[in-house]
Order: sequence, then structure tokens, then C-alpha cells
Amino acid sequence: CAMPMYRIYCRTDGSETASVATFGPSGCNGHPGIVHGGLTATLLDNTLGWANAVAILAASDELAATCRGKSLPRDTVTTFGMTANLHINYRAPCRAGTTVVIKCTTEKVEGRKHFLKGEVRDAASGT
Repeated sequence: CAMPMYRIYCRTDGSETASVATFGPSGCNGHPGIVHGGLTATLLDNTLGWANAVAILAASDELAATCRGKSLPRDTVTTFGMTANLHINYRAPCRAGTTVVIKCTTEKVEGRKHFLKGEVRDAASGT
């Protein structure tokens, strides 16, 4: 399997959302042994999206109910928005066969614009 594990977690106050992903030894590679940067970007974007949703739910006192099984709003685009800009600085490659932790937080909100920050780190080394 190319990616045998991907899980998303959040703080109950909505302040941080994190995901954990394990890459298989093959099937995700760009260069041999290195996970394709597009997959890394997709995982970061998805976790940022969930971080935004979690923060919005927490601000409206709906996070606890949603965690207990309340359905998400029907129109998630209107409620949570979509990514308008994703800027990534790749500091080091993600290696195939490793696990990464992706942590995301909201930095600021200006009207309907939400600015989030995230980082992808190797779970074993923290780099």
C-alpha cells in the first residue's frame, strides 16, 4: 500500500490540528526512495483545511457536538471555505517508508480570510 496510515487529530479547544501519515516503501515516490512533493503538499493542504474547519467549529461552540457525531454542515464550502493560496518551502525530502506528523494552527483571521500555518516533520527525528 502506498500510504498505509493517515489520521487526523485536533485539540478540543480547536487551537491545533495534527495529522499522522505513514508512507509505504514504494508507490508514493517522485525520486527513488523520496515521497513526491505533490503528495506532501496534498496532505499539508488537507490538514490545513481540517484545522480551519476545527477552528471555525470551536469558535461557534460546535466542535464538541461535531466530535460527538453531529453532522458537518451540508455546504462545507460556504461554512469553511477553500484554499486560495498554498505556499510551501521544502526544507528536506520525506523518505519513503517513514511516518510524518503534520501540525497546523490558525495564525490570524481578517474578515472571511483565515491565515493558517503548518509544518511537516519526520515523526522519528522531528526534522
